[in-house]
Amino acid sequence: MKQARIIVGANYGDCGKGTIVANYTKAAVLRGDRVLNVLTNGGSQRGHSIITDTGDSHTSKHFGSGLVYGADTLFSEYYIVNPMQFQKERYEHNVNAYLVYMHKDCKWSTPYDALYNMCIEHARDKDRHGTCAMGIWHTIERYETFAKRTLSFQEFVGFCANTPELAMDYLKTIRAYYDAKGVPFVDEDTEVAWKSDSMMEHFMKDCIRMYNKVITIADDWEALNLYDEVIFENGQGLQLMNMGERSTPSNTGIFDAMQILSGFNDVSLHYVTRPYVTKHGYGSFNDEQDKKFIASDIKEDRTNSYNEWQGDFRFGKLDLNDLSNRLYRDYNKYEKLYQTNFSKTLELTHCDEMDRVNECKTALPNFKVNTYATAKV
Repeated sequence: MKQARIIVGANYGDCGKGTIVANYTKAAVLRGDRVLNVLTNGGSQRGHSIITDTGDSHTSKHFGSGLVYGADTLFSEYYIVNPMQFQKERYEHNVNAYLVYMHKDCKWSTPYDALYNMCIEHARDKDRHGTCAMGIWHTIERYETFAKRTLSFQEFVGFCANTPELAMDYLKTIRAYYDAKGVPFVDEDTEVAWKSDSMMEHFMKDCIRMYNKVITIADDWEALNLYDEVIFENGQGLQLMNMGERSTPSNTGIFDAMQILSGFNDVSLHYVTRPYVTKHGYGSFNDEQDKKFIASDIKEDRTNSYNEWQGDFRFGKLDLNDLSNRLYRDYNKYEKLYQTNFSKTLELTHCDEMDRVNECKTALPNFKVNTYATAKV
């Protein structure tokens, strides 16, 4: 590996991380480099969208955004895999043409984690937290509760292939874990699906298909060493941490990637933001305003809009002093630890909607500032 880049959302997400990953992937591939996109934190609650030069829209939850330009994907040990979403995207994006690596210690979500997430959120009614309905919080909580009784993905697939009755028993244990909490079913169809064996059987088939596609590795470096440029693609954003019950359980900063890189020094940090702030979902939002009072040229967002689980797509002013402090808190620890000054870039997207380039350069004097138009690679 010659170079590592870490792509981080500077705010609440929805800032264009997929566009930045795709842009750097395309440039590296044109140089003749082999590129690996590493999914670090969280799971398939991310939804990274790009619009290519031909106008095609491409959204990835379970694969790197550089896939469209030839990048392979690694699910790092900090990523939570979802075999159902994997299979869905595998066929949407013709993933069979690319290599996909998976760390043996990846956590994995089941249909029960996601369905319980949906049911709990629906029951909150007007007090919703906001969710992508993929069951990330509940997957992590389940792992902590089950502790040593949790099967690795490889172990579970072994049961699926050789002793399916044991695999079903394991899934029934997970279902019983949620039954004990009380499941406020959204409707009768949800309850029927929850109690059916057919959902288990379909999930088991998805797990086998996924396992047969991925290359399972014991150390992330088994994959990293095979590539010229490695791009760590974070999900969500820095402001989603430490928000109590409306926060994310994953680390949205550079922490996970730096744990993997473990002393590798040729690292560049890329923090992504619009000239304003967006937030998808519920909860407090400082400086929230109607977008027409922020800038007159904010376009209709092609990839972010209201949905049942996340709620409205909201807008607010970007305080550059807060931004500077937020980024400093994320990278400063590691610059001290490695006694180096990382190359740092602010990736400013949607610049055709609002011009704050000079303000950003003043507020972040030790950053390079790159600019991008709306939703275009």
